This record gives sequence, C-alpha cells and structure tokens, in this order.
Amino acid sequence: MEVERTPSQETSVSGEITREGELPQAPGAAVDDLSTGTCVGRYIILGRLGAGAMGVVYSAFDPELDRKIALKLLHSRGNASLDARARLLREAKSLARLSHPSVVGVHDVGTYGDHIFLAMEFVAGRTLTAWLKEHPRRWPEVLAVMRSAGEGLAAAHAAGLVHRDFKPDNVIIGDDGRARVLDFGLARASGEAPESLSGGDSDALAAIASASTSASTRSREHEAEHVLVTRTGALIGTPAYMSPEQHLGQPADALSDQFSFSVALYQALYGVRPFSGGRLSALAYQIVKGKVEAAPAGSQVPNWLRKVVVRGLALDPDGRWPSMQAMLTALARERGLGRRGAWLLGGLGGLGLGLGLWLAGTSGPSPCQGAEQRLAGIWDAARVAEIEQAFLASGAPYAPDAWQSVHKALSAYAADWMQAHHDACAATHIYGEQSERLLDLRTRCLNRHLGRFKALSDGLAHAGAGTIEHAPEAASLLGDLSTCAATDALDSVVPPPDDSTKVAAVEARLDDAGAQELAGDYTRAFELALLAVNEATALAYAPLEAEALRVRARIQRRLARHDVSAESLAAAIAAAARGRDDPTAATAWTDLVYLVGTHKPDAVRLDATRLAAEAAIVRAGDDVSLRARLDLGVANGLRLLGRYDEALAPAQRALALYERDDPGNAHNIADALHSLALIHHRQGALDEAQRTFDRAIAAHERAYGRAHPVTASVLCHAAVLALERDDLDRAEALAGEAHAVRQRTLPRGNVALAESGRILAELAALRGDLDGAQARYDEALAIYRDQPDVDAMHRATLHNDLAMLADMRGDLTGAQGHYREALELYRQRFGPEHVYARIVERNLVEVALWLGDPAAALTEAERLIASSPREPPIQPPVPYLHALRAQALLALGRNADALKAAERAVADLDARIGGAADAEESAIIRATLARVLPAAGVDGKRRLALLLLAEPELRRAAEAKKTAAARALAAVHDLSSRTGPPARP
Repeated sequence: MEVERTPSQETSVSGEITREGELPQAPGAAVDDLSTGTCVGRYIILGRLGAGAMGVVYSAFDPELDRKIALKLLHSRGNASLDARARLLREAKSLARLSHPSVVGVHDVGTYGDHIFLAMEFVAGRTLTAWLKEHPRRWPEVLAVMRSAGEGLAAAHAAGLVHRDFKPDNVIIGDDGRARVLDFGLARASGEAPESLSGGDSDALAAIASASTSASTRSREHEAEHVLVTRTGALIGTPAYMSPEQHLGQPADALSDQFSFSVALYQALYGVRPFSGGRLSALAYQIVKGKVEAAPAGSQVPNWLRKVVVRGLALDPDGRWPSMQAMLTALARERGLGRRGAWLLGGLGGLGLGLGLWLAGTSGPSPCQGAEQRLAGIWDAARVAEIEQAFLASGAPYAPDAWQSVHKALSAYAADWMQAHHDACAATHIYGEQSERLLDLRTRCLNRHLGRFKALSDGLAHAGAGTIEHAPEAASLLGDLSTCAATDALDSVVPPPDDSTKVAAVEARLDDAGAQELAGDYTRAFELALLAVNEATALAYAPLEAEALRVRARIQRRLARHDVSAESLAAAIAAAARGRDDPTAATAWTDLVYLVGTHKPDAVRLDATRLAAEAAIVRAGDDVSLRARLDLGVANGLRLLGRYDEALAPAQRALALYERDDPGNAHNIADALHSLALIHHRQGALDEAQRTFDRAIAAHERAYGRAHPVTASVLCHAAVLALERDDLDRAEALAGEAHAVRQRTLPRGNVALAESGRILAELAALRGDLDGAQARYDEALAIYRDQPDVDAMHRATLHNDLAMLADMRGDLTGAQGHYREALELYRQRFGPEHVYARIVERNLVEVALWLGDPAAALTEAERLIASSPREPPIQPPVPYLHALRAQALLALGRNADALKAAERAVADLDARIGGAADAEESAIIRATLARVLPAAGVDGKRRLALLLLAEPELRRAAEAKKTAAARALAAVHDLSSRTGPPARP
C-alpha cells in the first residue's frame, strides 16, 4: 500500500492528548526499522510505509508470486505469555483464511524472530476519511460505499471474527473504486477476551491508503477519535466509535462492530458524529446514555435512512439489528440502494454488471425491481459505448473531455432515476405509506423525465459538432428528479385529459425540440417548440401548455429574442398557475430572473422577480438546484447592474449549493466560479479575482475540456484581469490560447473571435504596436458589421477600445467619436443610468478637457455628480468626477472654486480608502489638488506630500501607456517648470 499517513493528535486512556505526531505505546513495544533488501520470510523489504501502536507496515516484494505486498510486522511483547502469543498467531491465521472483496486480504502469516508478520494485499487508494473530505458527497454515494464496507464486516462476523475498531480510517477506497475494511489488528475470535498483546495499528495501515491526513489538518474536536490500547481488561478501540459495552469494559462482539459501523455511517452522512463530547469522559457519558444528536439543519438524508442508522446505535445490543447482514439488508431493501453505488464503485463503467450485482445482493424478490430494464437502450452499456464512439469520432479537440463530463453527469442521473423509481414503488408496495393514485402520479412524472432522457440519449448517439459543443450542459435539460417525490405538489396539478396519446405526442415534440437545441439548431428547435405550444393550447391542458411555453422561451433566449422570451415566460407562469403546476411555475420564475438579470437589467424588476421566484420555489418544495440557479441568476444581474458587493453573497451561495448537492454537474460549478471571479474583479479585489479565475479555469477544463470554446471565454476574462494587473505576459498567454481555441473550433466570422481579437489588439497597443492593434480592431469591427444582431454590449465595448487607441495615437476627435458611439450603444442595451454608460460619459468629460473645451467638461461633470447616488455602488467614483470638475474650473480661471472641488475630491477619496479605490485614479485626484494649490495661492508642504503620493503611480501608469496618467504627470511637470518644485521642509 503506497502512501504514509502522519499520525495526528492521539488520546491516552485518561483522555489527555499526547504530543502531536506520537502514538501512545503499550508496554514492551519495540519498533524495528528494517532496511531495504531485508528478507522477512520469503518477502523482500522495499520501504517503510508507517507505524502504529501494534507494529510497523512495510512495502515488500513477494518473489514467488511476483507481486508487491504490504508487510505488517507486529511488535514483540517481552511480557506476553506463550498462550497469548499463540492466540495472536492463531488470530492472524484466521484473518488469512478470510477472503472477501471488501476486506484487505491477508495472504500469509509467519514469524520473524520474536515478531509475527502478516503479508497483506497492497491497495493503492485513500481512507474513507480522506475520501469524504475530497468534496461534498450526496447521501446515496456515501451509503453505497458504506454498504460495501459493511459487507466486509459481515463477512468477518460470518467467519467468527470481530473487528473491535471499525472507523473511517480503517476503510480504504481503492483507486479501483472498491471499499475495503482493513486493520483487523484488534480482531478476536467471537467471545474471546482481549489480551495485552491487542493493539491497533490503524495509523500504520491507514498510511497504506492516504498521505493526505496529517496532524496539521486535524482539530482538537478529534481528541477522542483515536486508538486506545491498554493492559489486559482495559478498553480496546477508538473512543468515538466504541460501543457502550466497550466503554464499560465489557467484551465486544459483532453487535459492537455494528455500533461502530453505525457511528461511522452517521458521521459520513451528516458530517458530524452522533454523540458529542470532546474529552473522553464527556464522550463516553453521551455514548453510554445513548444520547444521539439531532440531524443537522438542512440535511438531505431521508428519515427512513436515519431510522436504520439510529437502530444500529441502540444503547442495548439487543435493540440493534440482529446482525450486520440484517442491517445491510435493511439498508438495501429500504430504498433500493446499490444501483448508483455499484456504478460509482465501478467507475461508472459497467452499468449492467453493477445492476446485476445489486440484484444478486438483495434478499429475495422485490416487488419494485425492473427499473434497470426501463433504461435499456437509453443508458446501458451498449448505448454508452455508442455515444462515446460518436464523440470520439467527431474529431473535436475537446470531445474526450466533454465525453468524460457527460458520462459522469448522465450516469449519475440514470442512477438517480432508478433510485426515484424504486422509491416511488416501495412507498406503496413495500411500506404501504402511499396510495396507488400517488404512485401513478410519481410514475407519470418519472416517465416524463425518462422521455427527455431518451431524446437526449438519441441525440448524443448521433452527435455532431454542435451537440458535442453543448453536451456538458445536457443534464440540465432533463430537469430535477426531486420534483417526482414532491407528492403534495404532484397531487395539486390538474390531471391530464383522458386521451393520453395526444399529451404524449406533444411531450415527444418538446423532447425533440430539446435535442435540436442541444445540437445548436435553434431555428428547428424553435419551430418544434412553437408547434408544441399550439398543440398544448388546443388540448386545453394547462400544465403541458406551461411546459411548452417555457421550452419556447428558452429557445427564444438562445436566438437572442429576449423580449419575446420574457413574454413566453410570463405566459408559462400564468399557464402553470391555471394548472396548479408549482414546479413548472418555479422553474419559469427562475428562468425569468436569469433573463431580467442579463438583458436590460433593472434593479427594481430584478428584485421583484427574485421575490416571486423565491416564493414559487418554496411552494414547489424548495428544490436546492432551483435555489442555486436563482442565486446565480441574481448574482449575474447585480453584477451587470454594477452592484458588485450585493452580487457577492448570492454567487457564493450558488457555488456552495452546487458543490454540496450537485457535484456531478461540473458545468454548474464552473459557471458559478466564473461569475464569482468576475464579481471579485469588478470589486477591485484583484488578488482574489485571480485565485478564483484559476479555480474557474480548472473547473471549466474538467467540465468542458481545455480546448472548448466555453473555456476560452473564461480564459479571455482572466486575460482582461491580467491586463488590469499590468501582467502583459500572462494576458497574452491567456488571450492567445483562447483565440487559438476559437479559431480551431468556431466558424470564421464568429463573434467570439472578435472578443479575443480585441484583447490581443489592446495588448499590441500597450506594447507600442499601434498599427497591429488597429488591424485587429478592424477585423473585430468587420465581424460585428457582418452580423447586425450582435449584442449591442459587444459593439459598444469595441468602440470604447477604439476610442482609447485613437487617444493613444493623439487623435482626440476620433476618440470622442468612438466614445459617443459606445455611449449610445450602452444606453440602448442597458439604459442611461447603467455603470457602463456612466464610465463612457466620464471619459467624454476628460476628452472635452483635453480638446480644450473646459466649459463643456464642467457642465457634464456637474450633471454627472448631481445624478450620482450618495452611496454609489458603481464606478466611476464621485471623487474622480470632482477632480475633473476641479480641472475644468482651473482651466476657466475659477481658482477658488477649483480648490474647493479638488479638496472635496481628496476628502471623498480618503473616506473611501479601504474600499476599491483605483490606484491610477487616486494618483490623478491627488495630482489635481497639487496643481490647484499654487494657483489658489497655497503651496508648500502639502503639495509636496501630495506629489510624493501621486507621482510614482503616475509614472508607472504612464509607462503602461495610460494616457490620463501621462497627461496628469505632464501637467504636474509643466507646473513645476513654471513655479519651481515645492519647497521641502
């Protein structure tokens, strides 16, 4: 076993913590360090893996069978009796006879001098503890892994062995995905009392699985977590996982193992252990009293599962499950677990094999089998292979990565569908807690989802370039299966008409529209959606009409027909209300929030839509995925409104929800990280923005592939940040890569090429290649002119860039013209008060000053100041506008007024320090006051202090080709040449 784990804080018998990194040693312990090449029996030592209280674990080579093994060499105990030593050797041989896929195998047992050794299976992987910490795990995934480990315990019990120290660190999740129980070093034949030779070496054996757990990453809440090894008659085990009878010093048996397993399962499901208490005495009190903690707020673990686990935690052993196998049967039978777990443990590979293994593992025939047959031809081994071949045959550079993302997401969806299918059946036919009518409603809902899944699967099997490009987002088209378990909502929906064939035909048309949408053929998708709306309206079945309208709205948004998309969503919401279809209404409201936030965002409308969406989501059962999507839509809307501080919290919530509850849909996590990075950038938190962009790029690479055009968009935005940080090399690398990806994957003339081309143009300008920059800008302008439907925001940004290039060339009149074009387009896209429009207006004030029209500059500056909110959530900051007003007043000879304006600018700036004050603009503001002071008859120390603060940043910005800073620096030098440098004290 490959890696070594550093021991963490340990607990002694008295409950005190020993020195970090040390293991409490039993009397007589002697740890041998064997050098590489030493022979122990026939085994050749390769290296030391780790050590525990019971012994040392080495990697070794078995020359007879030509394989690598793990060799566990037990400590020699000088005070041990011959009977005790014989018993321990007998126990080790019993372990060697135990063979089970969920137990780390013991191949051989022997002696080496005074030591006993065990030659064990070498497993590369990580402990259950490390696996749980990798990222949030959903309860079905956790339960599948724990059932596999439980099977190992049950096998040991069947062989007459008791583990005595089951805990997460004693379970390995191998790189092959299989869970195995290890460290039966405390095991005893059933009914035997513990001997002084007993010892736990979980720290050594867990080293085989993971090197990721170290003392520095453990907190003091783990004080009672680790192994207690004492003299004869004392406690044996790990306090946090020990049964009440073990805490009372009584012999442990298989029911004690069941208790330990239940503690570990509870912890894996809820993230906390079932019994509180940091010190051993407090922990033992809670365990012996049987005081199980309440489930954490917001837990998604179902109540049936909690009941099974809590029974395993019963104070009285007779109150627990009769055996581990009985508990495992309950876990499997209760809600048909094992389907998804089998795939996850098998790497999502052999679907049919995983199903067969699960069915073989259930006890007796179930009235709720057959879900796997429903997926035949939709998501089985043959169809998966067919889709994979379609992806790889496409030749798209991102196809292999896209396939991995799609495979993972849709395999998880298939598993969830089967779980939901079994749950619906079991509620009626196994538990009797649901009527046949509710079962019919849930089954119809699941069949609707299955129809979407089939259409999607068929489309992927014949995937062209367009389908593969959008494939990582495919799972989001299927909808959330949790709606099929919301029986109250399902029961309230208006029932369908008697002629179900007409309803099914409309649903099939909607599924076809979704497949065409995925393929990128939005025109055909819209035609199908329009037909579906008309047919649903003719049927007068409001829920179906609502679904069709929502699909039509989604495709209209793809076609950039935003206003009619909003109208379709409003109609969908009204139809859902008539049909009492709360889930569709909630989804449509969430879609509307996204649309309102990204197209002509309006703060009042966004807030009102958000409140309506929140209420709809609650009525529909408070679905987590909808809430995450709502938060992300609100965050994007607030960001585009320039309300960056307000946008931060919903973006962070969306990311947390996606990471916790939907880790399989990697594109959702990638989108949330991208949004969060943009928000940090706009806030001026440039270091945090770069860290988040790095995470976003990695997430997009996992979801789409590095060579995917969606990933290229994130690379472009990260390049813009690098430009702002004056890191031209990084910006060029990112933008160059993005542009190359787009050239390989997008058709000539695609608008995305204009975006990355603009960034490369700005880089050329900053490096002094103004002609090269102009050529790239002209290429982008030609693309936009050829496509009149291009978003006005993109064209506005291009004109803003062209204005800055004209300014760098000294063509202020040309700059003024481009700024005016940009202003008109921003107003058209976002409205007159939007942040982008106001930034351009600020730029026009500067141009007017540079063109020698201070009167016009003064008028416009005063208008902008008067219309700015008192607590501006957006740029440009009011202090800079006051500085521009001061410059205009100075040029008009109104020196006293100029001084007041400049003083106001600096005072407001100082009040903002600690916020997102731009360094270049701060320097220009202070330089403005330094210029005004001598004109107003004030000079001396204050002017020197201002220049000392401003001049270094002005020089840096001027060297970076920032024209405003260069002009401010020139003005300061011009003033100094006429008046002389300010006097130094």
